[in-house]
Order: sequence, then C-alpha cells, then structure tokens
Amino acid sequence: MRILASFAILLFAFASARADQLITNGGFETGTLTGWTATSNGDGNFTVNSGVTTPLTFSNTVGANSGTFYAVSDDFSGSQTQTLTQSFTTPTSFTSAVLSFAMFVNDIEGSAFGSSGAGGEVSLLNSGGALLAVLNGPFDTFENPMGAPNPYVLFSEDIASMLSANTTYKLQFSSTDSTGLINVGVDDVSLVTAVSTSPVPEPATLSLSAIGGLLVFWLAYRKPKTVQA
Repeated sequence: MRILASFAILLFAFASARADQLITNGGFETGTLTGWTATSNGDGNFTVNSGVTTPLTFSNTVGANSGTFYAVSDDFSGSQTQTLTQSFTTPTSFTSAVLSFAMFVNDIEGSAFGSSGAGGEVSLLNSGGALLAVLNGPFDTFENPMGAPNPYVLFSEDIASMLSANTTYKLQFSSTDSTGLINVGVDDVSLVTAVSTSPVPEPATLSLSAIGGLLVFWLAYRKPKTVQA
C-alpha cells in the first residue's frame, strides 16, 4: 500500500495546478471601493451601495447580486461618463483566465423618451489606459415598466487569449448617459488564472513513469510464493 500511495503522489505532482484570483474586493464586501478607482466627468460617480435604491437619485435597483454590497453609478444631470477601474498583473505563466461578473443596466427614462445614452460597458485596457478590447456591451436596457429595475446579467468568459504573461492591465466598467439617467450596477467581479505548478514532463520522463507504474502494480499485486515446511 505504501508503494501505491507513493505512485499516486507522483502522478498528482505532474497534474497539480494553482488558481490565482487577480481581482481585489470584487464583491465590494469591504463596504468601500478598496482596490478600485472611480472617475467621472460630471456630478455623479460609482459608489459602493447596499439596499435597493441608488444613493443620489433614489432610483430602484435589485440590490446586491450576493452579499450586502455592490457598486452602482448614479448622477443628477444625466449627461456624463463614470468609470470603475482596477489594475491587475498576470502571472508568469497561466493556462486560462476566467473573467466573471454580474452587471445590471437601468435606463430610467429610455422607455418613455428614447435612448438615454450608451449605457453600461466592460473594457480591457493596457496599463496606460488605452483600449484593447470591449468585453461586454455597451448595453442600454430600458426599464419596462418604468421604475421596475432590471435583473443582473451574469458574464463568464476565458480571456486568456487576450492577455500576455507578467503584464499589467486594467479592467474597466463604465456608465455613459447623455439625455437621461442610467444606473449601472456591478457585483461579484472575479478574474481567476489557472497556473501549472509542475513542469510538463518530457516524453522520456513520461515513459519512465509509465514503466515504473507498471512495475509498482506488479510488485503490489503479485502473489507470494508458498513456502513448504
């Protein structure tokens, strides 16, 4: 049995991997924007919120997707862009990078007066802030009927093909309105990379391991010879 256990550990070592979370405070459960940077060119901004109304205009929302807190955009003038951004750095090697988040877009006046603006968008930027890819959106989702908040839409995608190893990027959520109020809610943001913790064995090593495995099983299960008295 000890021989079998040793062989199992050997096989596990070749297949082991580590998952790294690259986003800080993705659920906003600190009750703050720790890890995030909020910017705006108007009188509103993204803020951390609890409950089911926005902090400035008291517009209805569905609240947090999970836990107590979420981030939401809000403003009075209805003519501005607000952004919520976090930098992250990829590991030196990874096999996947799964981005997931929950987001809602409430166009408060759109169903009555036409589109209120571009709405909500999720983007991948380089470390200098230049756009690399639009990952989701833009979405301008009318409340129908007015005052009935939209539910979260869940997003999950492997974006490893867009990323290079050991490189800093920015993940950005934006809320843009022009003629009327739009609220964008964000929660449960996650970016998990799978990192191999063991080097890929060479073919010769694999062959030796296979031979060794067969020998181990033969030694473990062979019948002992009967000793005559």
